[in-house]
Amino acid sequence: MEQRSCGNEKRGSDHSITMSSIPPILLSSIIFVLDRLTKYYVLRACPQQSVINQFISIRPLFNRGISWGMFHTASDWVFVIISSLIVVITTMLAFYTYLRWRKGFWIGGECFVLAGSLSNIVDRIIYHGVLDFILLSFNTWSWPVFNIADMAIVFGVGIMIIQGYKER
Repeated sequence: MEQRSCGNEKRGSDHSITMSSIPPILLSSIIFVLDRLTKYYVLRACPQQSVINQFISIRPLFNRGISWGMFHTASDWVFVIISSLIVVITTMLAFYTYLRWRKGFWIGGECFVLAGSLSNIVDRIIYHGVLDFILLSFNTWSWPVFNIADMAIVFGVGIMIIQGYKER
């Protein structure tokens, strides 16, 4: 089987990082840093809800559950269990990503998910909850509050699904 790297160029068996494998790693770093910086800014500059326009508001809140506030809890035990499961799943994904990279597959989607998940894990450790702050709304309708890391996770999963169909 022909080995493919992130840029679909042949790569030697030494599995060293090549120029074609840097973009997903670089993208992961950018996503992670962007999420950390936006969260820092929101905590410092927008501690209360701030309306940007009729569709977008900044509404900081700490989510102790999972996506979109599901399983949100004040219980420390439930929070620790949920957080531990997230760390285990993220670790499993990191291992899976490494194996795919070693086989020469493009790992962009996995890198998006890992960057978002790792940044949200940092929140869980530092703040005992994930800082969500982007609120999309229209009239009486609103989307659950989210952050840059959440967008990266959703986008990355989408890429992984599409990639899975392409690899069949």
